[in-house]
Formats: sequence, structure tokens, C-alpha cells
Amino acid sequence: DLGEWVGVVKKKKPNGIPKPRGRAPLGATWDYDKGEWVGGSGKPKPPGAKKPAPKKKDVVPLTTAEKAAVLHAIAQLDGKATQKKVRRAAESILGAPEGSLDAKKAAVKEVCREEVTRMEDSANAGDAPAAPSIHPSQAMLGEE
Repeated sequence: DLGEWVGVVKKKKPNGIPKPRGRAPLGATWDYDKGEWVGGSGKPKPPGAKKPAPKKKDVVPLTTAEKAAVLHAIAQLDGKATQKKVRRAAESILGAPEGSLDAKKAAVKEVCREEVTRMEDSANAGDAPAAPSIHPSQAMLGEE
């Protein structure tokens, strides 16, 4: 009853070179005898180093529904719209928030190019019922 704590063990500091303050390298432990970090991945990553940004070749693909919505938007807009207007119309068709297809600009551009090529081919074959007022090679390729 003298106020002694029961069941609490006081930590002992190990003999040897004390561990330095600060964060340990990834996966390393301090060796008190050698006075250095042991194990780990070697070089720590520099601060602010994150995974590299996606390359231009890494196009985020459209889902089947998104591609269908883009094609539907192109048909609705009569081939006279910018890619931005096509994206906004497709987002409206999908019921998605405005700007949600902006991350997939490259994929939308590819769909637009494929559709323009298809339109040109059908126009050259004489299958088109009426020629558009704007040349198909210029349609939808402008970016706002």
C-alpha cells in the first residue's frame, strides 16, 4: 500500500550505440552493437516521390456504356460538335456528373476519329442520305 505499481515493467535501454531519432528506413531495424540500420529495402524513396504519371500511350478505355453514349451523342449532334460538346452530351445520356468523362478525353477522341472515318467512308461510297454541311474530316476534331 505504498503506491507501488503492480504488473508494470519499466523498459530497459539496451546497451550499445543508441538508436538515432527519426523514422527508420523502410523495413530496417537498429543494430545496437554495430550502430547502424540492418535490413530494409536499401535506399529510401526521396520525399514527394510517387508513382510516375501515366504516359500518353496509356489511354483509359471507355466502358461499353460510355462508348455507346459517345456514339449516341455524335449521332444527336449531327457531327458538327467539338469533342467537349460530345463529352458533355454523353455524360448527360449516361446521367453522369459534368466533367466525369474528362479523364477519358483520349478515348473519346479515338471514338470520334473512328466515327469520322466511318462517316467519310460511307460518304465516299454514296451510302449517306444527305451530305453534312461541314466536312467530316473537320467534324469533332476541334478541342475547346
